[in-house]
Amino acid sequence: MKKVKSSLYIAAAFLFVAVTMTVNVKPVGAVSNGKIVYNKAVHDGAGDIFVMNQDGSGKTQLTSDAAAIYSASFTPDGSTVAFTHVDQEAETYNISTINSDGTNLNYLSAQGLYVGWLPNSNRVSFFDSTDDANKLKTINTDQSDLQETGYSPTLEGLLNLGYHWSPDSTKVVYAFADGETYKIKVARVDGSGGDFVSTLPFSVAPNFSADGSKVYFAGSTDGNILSLYSVGASGGNQAFIAALPPGEPLNLIISPDGAKLLYLVNEGGGINSAYVLNIDGSNQAKVVNNI
Repeated sequence: MKKVKSSLYIAAAFLFVAVTMTVNVKPVGAVSNGKIVYNKAVHDGAGDIFVMNQDGSGKTQLTSDAAAIYSASFTPDGSTVAFTHVDQEAETYNISTINSDGTNLNYLSAQGLYVGWLPNSNRVSFFDSTDDANKLKTINTDQSDLQETGYSPTLEGLLNLGYHWSPDSTKVVYAFADGETYKIKVARVDGSGGDFVSTLPFSVAPNFSADGSKVYFAGSTDGNILSLYSVGASGGNQAFIAALPPGEPLNLIISPDGAKLLYLVNEGGGINSAYVLNIDGSNQAKVVNNI
């Protein structure tokens, strides 16, 4: 299975769910207002930020900038989008925010990679690469109360699928490349360690269950046909659930009530789509085609 190489970054919110789908960068977060926020190339660079309804209607462009813009993510209340962009002159990755209606563009922080939001808050999370320590930090949207979490992962193998916070904001889960395999790690953000939770050689697009006790992910024994699995958040009790729609997984989001999933997938030929399915894998339905 190859790393995702689409030119599109997508974050979506379904059923008051936070969703992140990313490509070419490592993003985070997302939020809940029944809309999808995505990054699409419209000029040289990574492109601009758009929002649309989850049925594909109502497309609105939020940014228009010659600078390369990468990951974009909704706040939990759906009112604001945080995004990573490149300062070409300074050669840095910076973080800014903008209202979901395109107003109030606001610079937030320099040297910020892989932007996201803490659950149930308006705090932005990001990896600070200033001293190459890749420290996971959080900050308020008014630039106040910058905090280090204590977590500094090795980011080289981190897949383009980003990371997700646990519901209690004490852990993050992410997939990374380890040689020819793809593993999933649940890490405690206080820096006290973590667990490799999947046993399959190809495990990607992880996310926590609504109560944080499990991790759902797309997995395979050979990197070809991917299926939905669950595993304990500390490892163990790994279980096959159902086959997933074909294509390269871009993200997997669980509804707050734990009943449904939103699965984002690159179906090939530049087509990226969103599916909704029950937590047991049944009733799979495409809700957005060719984002």
